[in-house]
Amino acid sequence: MAIKTESKTQENKSIQELKELIQAIEKIAKVGHWEVDLRTGKNHWSDEFFHILGLDPEKNTPSTELGLSCIHPEDRDRASEAYEASLKNGQAYKIQKRIIRPSGEIRHVISEGIVEKDQEGNFIKLFGIFKDITSEINLELEAIRKTKGLTSIFSTSKDLLVELDWEGKILNISNSCHKILGYEREKLIGTWMKNLVFPADLERTLQTSKKARDGEEVGEFENRYVHKSGKLVHLNWSITVDQENKLLFLVARDITEKIQKEDQTQEILDRLHRAQAIGNIGYWELNLDSHDIFWSDEIYNIWEISKDIQPNLELFEQTIHPEDKEEYVKHQSVALTGQITLDKSHRILLENGKIKHVHERGELHIDPISGKKMLRGTVQDITKQREIEIQLIQRNDFIESALENIPLGIAVNKISTGEATYINPAFSAIYGWPKSIFEDVNTFFKAIYPDPSYRTQMVKMITDDINSGDRDRMEWKEISITTEKGEKRIVSAKNIPLLDQDLMISTVIDDTDRYWAEQALKNSNERFHLATKAITDAIFDWNILGKKIFWGKGYHHLFGYPENMEYVNEGFWESCVHPEDLPHTMKTILEARKDPNVNKWEGEYRFKKVDGTYAFVKENTTIQRNELGEPIRIVGALQDITKDKLREEELLRKTQFIQTAAEATQSFLEAKNWETIMDKTLQLMGETIKADRAYFFRIFSNEAGELFARQDNEWTNGKVSKEIDNPDYKAIPIKDHPLLVKDMLQRKPFMILTKNAEGPTRLILEEQGIKSIIHIPIYANNRYIGHLGFDDCCEERIWSEDEKGYIQSIVTNLTFAMERKENLDRLADALETNINILESIGDAFYSVDRNFKITYWNNQAENLTHLKRDQVLGENLWKVLKDELNPVFKKNLNAALESQTPLSFESYEPWLNAWLEVSVYPRKKGLSVFIQDISERKKSEKEIAEFNERFTIISNASHDAIWDWNLVKKEHYWGVGFNRLLGGEVAGLQNDHSQWLKAIHPEDRDRVQKYLYEILDDPNQNFFESEYRIVNKDETIYVIDKGTVLRDEQGSALRMVGAIQDISHRKRYEESLKALNEKLLNTNHDLEISNRELEQFAYVASHDLQEPLRMISSFLGLIERKYDGVLDDKGKQYIRFAVDGAKRMRDIILDLLNFSRLRDNSEAKTWVSMPKILEEVTLLNKKSIRDTHTKITSQNLPVIHGHESALIQLLHNLVSNAIKYRKKGSVPEIHISVEEDRDFWSFRVQDNGIGIEDVYLEKIFIIFQRLHLKEQYPGSGIGLAICKKIVEMHGGKIWVKSNLGVGSTFCFTIKKLGEVDE
Repeated sequence: MAIKTESKTQENKSIQELKELIQAIEKIAKVGHWEVDLRTGKNHWSDEFFHILGLDPEKNTPSTELGLSCIHPEDRDRASEAYEASLKNGQAYKIQKRIIRPSGEIRHVISEGIVEKDQEGNFIKLFGIFKDITSEINLELEAIRKTKGLTSIFSTSKDLLVELDWEGKILNISNSCHKILGYEREKLIGTWMKNLVFPADLERTLQTSKKARDGEEVGEFENRYVHKSGKLVHLNWSITVDQENKLLFLVARDITEKIQKEDQTQEILDRLHRAQAIGNIGYWELNLDSHDIFWSDEIYNIWEISKDIQPNLELFEQTIHPEDKEEYVKHQSVALTGQITLDKSHRILLENGKIKHVHERGELHIDPISGKKMLRGTVQDITKQREIEIQLIQRNDFIESALENIPLGIAVNKISTGEATYINPAFSAIYGWPKSIFEDVNTFFKAIYPDPSYRTQMVKMITDDINSGDRDRMEWKEISITTEKGEKRIVSAKNIPLLDQDLMISTVIDDTDRYWAEQALKNSNERFHLATKAITDAIFDWNILGKKIFWGKGYHHLFGYPENMEYVNEGFWESCVHPEDLPHTMKTILEARKDPNVNKWEGEYRFKKVDGTYAFVKENTTIQRNELGEPIRIVGALQDITKDKLREEELLRKTQFIQTAAEATQSFLEAKNWETIMDKTLQLMGETIKADRAYFFRIFSNEAGELFARQDNEWTNGKVSKEIDNPDYKAIPIKDHPLLVKDMLQRKPFMILTKNAEGPTRLILEEQGIKSIIHIPIYANNRYIGHLGFDDCCEERIWSEDEKGYIQSIVTNLTFAMERKENLDRLADALETNINILESIGDAFYSVDRNFKITYWNNQAENLTHLKRDQVLGENLWKVLKDELNPVFKKNLNAALESQTPLSFESYEPWLNAWLEVSVYPRKKGLSVFIQDISERKKSEKEIAEFNERFTIISNASHDAIWDWNLVKKEHYWGVGFNRLLGGEVAGLQNDHSQWLKAIHPEDRDRVQKYLYEILDDPNQNFFESEYRIVNKDETIYVIDKGTVLRDEQGSALRMVGAIQDISHRKRYEESLKALNEKLLNTNHDLEISNRELEQFAYVASHDLQEPLRMISSFLGLIERKYDGVLDDKGKQYIRFAVDGAKRMRDIILDLLNFSRLRDNSEAKTWVSMPKILEEVTLLNKKSIRDTHTKITSQNLPVIHGHESALIQLLHNLVSNAIKYRKKGSVPEIHISVEEDRDFWSFRVQDNGIGIEDVYLEKIFIIFQRLHLKEQYPGSGIGLAICKKIVEMHGGKIWVKSNLGVGSTFCFTIKKLGEVDE
């Protein structure tokens, strides 16, 4: 037994050694074996087989499917056929094929297989080997290249194979070039490979080629080539270099489809993000293990918080509305267990107090591998939907209420039974019968149609109409009915069948008043026609019920229509409205008609004249309605505003030029490389000036120095052909176009009509169907760079000065962008080696290391910041600039340093009062920063065109007193406006105009009457206009009276029609304004005299009172000294009180004297240094500062224009007050700071004193106002009044902000020079 065990062990050892030997042999021979058990399908692979396939035996389970998937797609079918044939007929096979490793590497192998049979001849196993012959194939390919030029591979490869000489000329190229690039192989051999490269990728391609020739290892490289058809082809290259023979061998795979799919995928993602934004839907995830939360951007937008905030559960739960929180948390807790999905609406409470409604959906997800639990889902802002739901509920309540109160009668009956299910009060009221009468139709008809014959007629008509099923027939107008009281009424009824609901809705309105009003209205039409002749506008009267429109004579005068064309139908009016304006105009008119609360409509549209042209008109109309609010008549007037509209369009066009020019300028300023935005800029310019094509031609020269133009960029409106890929425009000889050259060299725009062009110029224009062009030259750094061109292919366009100026303005900014890029590139290249250049450039420049320690600071940086080089070198940038810097500036510098990406941005810096353009270039050791002051440019960009408001006064005859004087019949017709004008019921026919003459103010009567008859007697005068006053009882009304005289052929006046307009409001306003101005002038004069007298009195009084006080103080001092031994302590105390009172009185008088002198300050204004003023004030308060240990700091004190002594006194009073009113036991701290804006210097004097109560913040600036006893804080109460006066002398204001017990901040402004002194 032991011998057998030992033998078995030895046998296993031998087997293991044999396996190891086989593995070693396979590895050396690069041969791997495999076998498949045909009975079980189980596969076995050797380690070397795994290695050849590039697979890990620990991670991959061998299978037939896995093996087939590793075979190159082009070889897979052939390999499968050999494999299947072997299984079918039992024969061995041997084929050569390619495999693709997971890394993408392609290996060549020889695959052999043999079938193993059992004793019965059944196939039981398939055994095979893979031999890796990649090296041999490569050697074979090399041999084939040297001997046969790689002919077979170049003919059969689907990849693009290229053999180049050392200079980049194509020696050989595979036949796949036709499929990939569109060119025949023979056409490309001998040409330069670089000519096929897309221009934007050429420089990068040449650099990569150079690296390969220099021996650098070049991995996979992607670039774009131009297909013969003009489309772009994306290729992925690998490069092999033969240094010995100076050859390059390139293999490329077409990845265009892959790139397109990636672009499509990105576009889908972009659409998803846009959809989330449009639908207000955000995505979130909650990690139940770590409690980490992820929010998409849209959730931050819904919650209205910064994306810099990291969301967490506490933040989220704090925002849930308190009333919804308990229910939501309970629902969420169940969802976290996975029992239900999260589906809950609730409210959130935002920081700004706003309440939003959101709907959250989510579900529990457990990772099957890691077991990690995630609750993930979406949240949607449904605030608007909730608001709409509430509105719908409210609207439903409103409708129910409205039906009960609406004047329209409504009844609902079942069609099958006739049962009345609803009758509103108006239905019963209009018919004048109780609701019970409507329960039976026959009873109802007998009641409202008591006459049997009339009833028979009406019942038959109604029954026939209903039975017809035609809804148009179920509407009956102006039906006569009889009420329960016997009253006759005119009603209009309508039935609306709802067959699917077995309901008939009946409506009725009372048309009695409307019917008779229309009859009366017809009688007044003649007078309306005559009144229209007094109005210069085109008057119309639209009878909606009659569907006819009356046109006044204005349609003849303004639009040329026949004078006798008085009536037109609605369709004709619609045909006169411009087709583009008709939909909107009709929509707003119909909306106005439908709204019973709207009685006026106005609008603007284009109206066709009789010659087919259009005039811009402004229409004002009045809508007349019946009692139900339905429109029955529209009266209005059209005013021709064509001239105003044309002026507006011209202004809008100029404004569009300004706006788009500013947009293009901004783009050039923001772009790192102007070439990247040329296509967008050409589109913007082409659309703005309505060109058909826009393009950029770049100028270049050949070795002989001859100039050529190459089209680099192009935009078209989609209606004309694109020429960007036209090979004829890649090198246009400039010399062939002398007229263009002449204007370009003179830096002038070149404009020409094709019909006026000659030679090659005309030929090119005609080939493209161009009728007119304009070209603007581009010069950068005095070099002719190229020109922008614009084509009009539709008309022979003469380009306007505005268009030329617009294009030139953008070319100017393009030139600036070109020069800036060239300058910045040169500066960046020379930064490390040429310090002199940095000092000579016009931009401020400095450099910092990675810790932002300043390593260089040029002269322009000193001039811009006023910080000297020796002050800042070696210092930390943020320490030097402190907190004065715009936070955006620091953020961008940190971003550039971290990403090592050049960055350009604009920033406004308040501490410099300047806009800066900053370009940041990262280096390994830190940053290089270029700064340019662009304040002036920014100011120019903000200037916008101002538009004048235009007011068109349209006379609305319906608001005036219209009159019609028939001189032949001696009849006067006065409109209803005369009732209000004359204060009585005088409208209608009058035999004379005595009441009108009597109502005219006596001072105006003779003048008006004389002028009226002068007009009537002069056959050459046909228009009367006069302003006068009407006396109506105790009221005087100012009016303007206008009229038109109608004459016969002999010139005799037959008739006069006109209107009187009330202009009292304007006249009274003018008179009151005049009286008010006179009163203000007198009041100001009296105040000026009073102020001067008071100030003179204060000066004299204070000056004269000083002498008696000095005497009192002196004699009291003598008494104290002479009678020192006689007086007791009480007496001496009284003397000290008197001396102290006299001293305080003298201080008050001196302050009062200073106060009175301020108005007539004769000191000339000078430039005053506020830092020196502060030094003076500090010296004046030296003792109190030393005694109280006061700390005084300042920041940004400027040099200003003002009265030096007054400014010293101003600052002294504020500083001394800050020291005086300090808190006990604390050290006074005073900080003085200044901010600058366009017109003012704004000062702040801040202390940490006792503070001031809010009620006294304004009173303290009033003279003699004190808040404390003199024993607590000495003073006269005049100091702050003096401060107020000094600030007002300098054109400013003073105020105080204070917190009791914390301190006060006194703020005042000083106007800059030019606002006050000029």
